[in-house]
Amino acid sequence: MDLMNPSEMRHATLRISIPTNEMPGYYGFELFAASALGNYSVSSTLVVNITAVHELSFAHVAGDLLLPGQNTTSTVEVTSLSTADGDWNWQTSVDSGDCTVQLLELQSVIPFDSTIDVEMIIQAGVNTHVNDECDISLEGHLDSDNSVMEEFEFTVTIGQNWGLSMVLPTSIKLDVEQSESFNIAISNDGTEEDTISIIGIDSEGITFTNPEPVTLARGMSQYVAIVVLIDSSLVGDITLNFTMSSTNSGTGSVNESGIFEVKEFAELTMEGPADNRIVIVPGKNSSITLSISNEGTKDLDLSVSITGLPNGITTVKGMEQFSLEANETTQVELELLASSGIQPSTDSFTITFDGGWTSTQLTMDLQITDRYEVTIDSTEDRIVASPLEGSNLTIQVTNLGTSTETFVANIDNSQVSDWFTIGVNTLSVTLESG
Repeated sequence: MDLMNPSEMRHATLRISIPTNEMPGYYGFELFAASALGNYSVSSTLVVNITAVHELSFAHVAGDLLLPGQNTTSTVEVTSLSTADGDWNWQTSVDSGDCTVQLLELQSVIPFDSTIDVEMIIQAGVNTHVNDECDISLEGHLDSDNSVMEEFEFTVTIGQNWGLSMVLPTSIKLDVEQSESFNIAISNDGTEEDTISIIGIDSEGITFTNPEPVTLARGMSQYVAIVVLIDSSLVGDITLNFTMSSTNSGTGSVNESGIFEVKEFAELTMEGPADNRIVIVPGKNSSITLSISNEGTKDLDLSVSITGLPNGITTVKGMEQFSLEANETTQVELELLASSGIQPSTDSFTITFDGGWTSTQLTMDLQITDRYEVTIDSTEDRIVASPLEGSNLTIQVTNLGTSTETFVANIDNSQVSDWFTIGVNTLSVTLESG
C-alpha cells in the first residue's frame, strides 16, 4: 500500500521468477490496483512468454578395440538438459591424430529429459601404432536457432593385437639317423613388431634342433629352418608337432601338426665265428655259420659272393640267394671243400651279402692245415709159415698226407700163439708226401 498525490505517476518494478523446470509457453498475470479511500479500482493482464532453454550433456562410450588400419564404432551418449524438445544437427572433426571419423546420422531429435546415442565410425590410419591418440570433436547446432551450439571433445587410443601363423611344408620325405632340414613359413599377423619363436616338440624317436627367435615387422613373413633327427625305429607317415609364440602373445601360442614321410632304409650286419676263421684239411669239407641281420626297415633280396679264395678251394653250400624281411635275422651255413692236392697255407677271403640298397661283408682267415694220413697195403692177405724156414710178407706203406712224415711200425701179435715169432726188417720209415 502506498499514498499517491492527485495526478501523480510512479513506476514500479515487477519481478517474475520462473522455476528451472518450467515448460516454455505463454503465461498470463492479472495486475490489480484500487483506492483505499474511494470506490475506484483498475486491472490489467500481463502476458509473459517463457522460451525454451537448450542444454546438453555428453558421455563417450568407447567401441571395440581400435587397431591400426581398422575401424570401430564409437558412441556418444547425449542427454537433454533442455526444457523442450530439440532438433539437433551434428558434425564431427578430428582435431589431432591419424584418424578419420564419419557420423552414421547427421540429425537427431532429442526429447527433453531423455538420452540418445550418436554413433560414428572411427578409422585408424595404416601407419598408426599402439598408444597413438586421436582427438575428436562432436559439435551440435539447434536446428531452430543455429546460434545455439553444444560441443564435446573426446580421445580414442590405438590398441594392439597379436597374431601368428605358420605354413608347414608338404610332400617332405625324411631319412633316418641323420639331421634333416626343412623350411617353415612364419608370419606376424599382429599389429606391431614382434619377436617370434617356433619350436618342434620332441617325442619318442624324434629330436628337434630349433632355430633362434626371429623379429618380424607387422604383416611380414619369413622362412625358418627346422632341423630334425629321426630314429631308425620309425618308418612311414609320422606326425610332427610345432608350437609358435611371441613376445606380444604372452601365454598364448599357435599349434600346428603336419604329416611327414620317413623313408625306408636298408642296413645289413653279419657276424661270423668268434675267431673269425675257418680251418680246412686238404681233401675235406669244413663249414661255419654266419648270422645275417636286416636291421633296416626295408625288405631285401640278398645275393652272395666270395672273393679271395685260393685255387683248390670251392664252395659247396651257402651261395644261394634268399630274402630277408625288415628286422629279421637268419643263419647261413658256409661250407668249403679243399682239393686233396692243395698245400697247407694261411690266406683270407671276403664274403659279401648284397641287397641292392645296402650290403655287408666279412673278411675271414682261411687256414689250410696239413693232412695226416697213411695207408698200409699188401698184395697178399695171409702168410704161410713153416718150422723149416721163415716166410716173408711185403707191406706197402703210403704217405697220403701233405708233408714228409716218419711212421713207426707197431705190431700187435696178441692174437698169435706162442709157436710163431713175428718180426719186421725196420721199425720206422720216413716218407715224403705221396
